[in-house]
Amino acid sequence: MERSIFVKNTASENNKYELLYAPEDILLSVGIGTWSIFLSDGKEPEMYADEQMKRLIAIGGKELTPAQTYKAWRDGVQGEDIEIVDNYTASMIRNGRAEVDYHWVCPDGSVMFVRCGGSARKEEGKGLVLRGYHMVVPDSVKEQYRYQSEIKRSLDVMTALNSDYTSVYYVDLNKNISVRYINKLTDKTTEEIFAKGHKQHSDAMRYYIENYICDEDKQKVVDASDFAVMKQRLSSEAKYSVRYRTETRDNGLANFEMTFVACAEPFDNKAVIGIRCIDDLIKEEVAHRKQLEAALEQAQQANRAKSEFLSRMSHDLRTPLNGIKGMIAIAQNYAGENTELLSALDKAARSEKLLEMQVDDVLDMSSLELGNVEPERNYIEVKALYDVYTSVTRQLADPLGISVISHPADIEHNKVYGSEKHIRRMMFKIIQNSIKFNKPGGTVETFVREQQTDSDHAMYIIEVKDTGIGMSREFTEHLFEPFVKEHNDAGTEIRMGLGLPIAQKLSELMGGRIEVSSELGKGSVFTVYIPLEFCLDASEQKADVPCDFLKGKNVLIAEDNELNLEIAQYMLENEGALITCAKNGEEAVRLFREKPERYFDLILMDLMMPGVDGFEATELIRRTQRADAQSVPIIAMSANVLPSDVEHCLAAGMNAHIPKPLDIKVINQTLMRYFI
Repeated sequence: MERSIFVKNTASENNKYELLYAPEDILLSVGIGTWSIFLSDGKEPEMYADEQMKRLIAIGGKELTPAQTYKAWRDGVQGEDIEIVDNYTASMIRNGRAEVDYHWVCPDGSVMFVRCGGSARKEEGKGLVLRGYHMVVPDSVKEQYRYQSEIKRSLDVMTALNSDYTSVYYVDLNKNISVRYINKLTDKTTEEIFAKGHKQHSDAMRYYIENYICDEDKQKVVDASDFAVMKQRLSSEAKYSVRYRTETRDNGLANFEMTFVACAEPFDNKAVIGIRCIDDLIKEEVAHRKQLEAALEQAQQANRAKSEFLSRMSHDLRTPLNGIKGMIAIAQNYAGENTELLSALDKAARSEKLLEMQVDDVLDMSSLELGNVEPERNYIEVKALYDVYTSVTRQLADPLGISVISHPADIEHNKVYGSEKHIRRMMFKIIQNSIKFNKPGGTVETFVREQQTDSDHAMYIIEVKDTGIGMSREFTEHLFEPFVKEHNDAGTEIRMGLGLPIAQKLSELMGGRIEVSSELGKGSVFTVYIPLEFCLDASEQKADVPCDFLKGKNVLIAEDNELNLEIAQYMLENEGALITCAKNGEEAVRLFREKPERYFDLILMDLMMPGVDGFEATELIRRTQRADAQSVPIIAMSANVLPSDVEHCLAAGMNAHIPKPLDIKVINQTLMRYFI
């Protein structure tokens, strides 16, 4: 009998029923179509659809074959849902029945959310027949599906958490209640807590802390789980954790972690608390920490080896340089009016200076990379410093026909605190670079100005402008990398060494920076920014230094290298000092002890000597039982110039360090503090 909806006709004596709605009208009103699909080997699938189904898939009124109808429906299935539909079909064939939800794209581009269900059976003469319905899901139902899917995903997440977390609780801080989402059967602790019937979360937490957590860790868990703390922290943090230990049933200890997570943004006083055992994690962390410690030790050993190598290289290179430099100075003094000899010595001195600078560059770069360089805080007169480094660079520029022009310093505060030697070296490197890559007859201009930042400090801006060959924008991006190179328009290869990388690192060391602008063929502009503190205390400012402060002073020089000893003796005797020589540390100690108290005004001590070295000799002198053993200045005089070498000298009881090759200006600057 055809299914229909009937109503009783009360006006009829025969009590007849009248048909009010046909089944297709009902299906039409709720957006449901029906279909049959025939699947036969060797033939394309065929779909037979009722009119409602045809209207739903937008083929109503079209004369299509069953195969074309099937294709029209399948082409509308959203690409990412094809696999879902295919799995649904396979499930229907395998199990006899199935239902599926998917998206179907209409010809106008709109998307329908569809629920499809049906059954499968074999029919004689027709093969495998699938019959079912196609229903457009209303928005309200669709939203319900979405909500249910989200719940399912949330439950899936909670289930996944179960692999790591022993227990997971949802806590409403306003109501002081918690809901247990996860509780492993193996965790008897939380089973016991809930068996106690604690209705309020705070009571359950208190019971857990008092009965299971080690005494040493109880307070930090109390603090972390306090409602006020939770509200405060989760208002600003997405989550936080606390680690603690619990007592096991075999009187051992287990490591746990309690994590507190805010449920919403902004925080609405609802949180999730997860508890997990972290014994395995602790073991991994311990193992990882040991690996890091081992790696750190290897790195430190490598750094120590590098420092030792640099120290040896410094000594081995600077020692012969000291001989060359000293002998040139002595020869110049005795050359008299021999013009040709003086010219040759002058050229030799320049070559020696260039070699010394290259050695310094390698050592300085290595020390800066190792972090072995510290900025100093010395009294500086900016104008004097400015004049010095520009006058020094003129000596490099004059032979090349390049003019170095120093414009008057535009500053208000001339007396400042800063790292004088680092500023000197930084600026020398920049100006040297501008000279090196300049054009014949070119110029290098220097400017300095001040931008006060507060009542005690200012930013000093030093600008170096040249008329050199310039650089491309691409090249300037790598300018402060060691040993970069570029080919200019003329095909000339430009090689940069360590000068500018050293200058940049020195500026950063002092809290400053270097900026550069350049254009090929038009020169470059280097702008240095260095923050400096004003010197307002007149007592700390430099006084005029007399040039003869060493005259008549008794100086003991301990040096095993005869050439270096001769050079040091010559330099100091020229300053008026009275020299006593010791060829090793043992002799230096003996001479000090043999002479009357306060006979020696100063001791210059080489470090690398056979037998008793400079360190041991210093210690033996300081331990001598006489009044001047502690007061006499002992100055290291060494080719070992790394910061670690200097620190070693000071730790051994020496007062200061003078580097080789010896420079009388450096010697006087170092020694004058002990006599003025």
